Amino acid sequence: MYSLHYDAKVSSIIYKYIKFKYIKFVSICEHYPHTLMLDFHTLAEFSRANCISICAFLVPANLLTTILTMFLAAFRRPSHHLWLSAGIASIFALVMVMHVYSWFLVGVVMLPTYILLALAITCLLINSAAIIWLRLTPNLTVAINTTSK
Repeated sequence: MYSLHYDAKVSSIIYKYIKFKYIKFVSICEHYPHTLMLDFHTLAEFSRANCISICAFLVPANLLTTILTMFLAAFRRPSHHLWLSAGIASIFALVMVMHVYSWFLVGVVMLPTYILLALAITCLLINSAAIIWLRLTPNLTVAINTTSK
C-alpha cells in the first residue's frame, strides 16, 4: 500500500515537472500510476514545434535505410538482414507519415507536406517490394550450380 502511495506522489511530481515541457504523460489509472500513456495532442505539438529537426533526421534516414534495403535485396544477402533493414526503414517512414498527418490535422496543406508524404509512401513501397522480390525470386546460386554440371 505504501509503494502505491509513493508511486502516486512520484507520478504527480513528474507530471508537475514535465507539464511545461512538450511531452506530457497522462496517468491511465489512479491505482497504477506507473502505467503511463503519451498524450497524442502533446506529441503532435512536439512534432510541429520541432519540424525542421525531425525532417532533417527522417529524410536522410528514410533514404539511407531504403537504399540499404535495395542493396541487400540486389546482392541476395540473408533474409534476416533484409527484414531488419526493411523494418527499420519502415519505422522511419511510418514516423514521417505520422509527422505529416500531424500537420494535416491543423490544416497545413502545402507542397512540402505532400512531398514528405510521397517520400514516406515510396520508401514503404520499395521496402515491401524488396521483401516480396527476395521471397519470389528463385535462389540464383542453386540455378547456376545445377546448370554448370
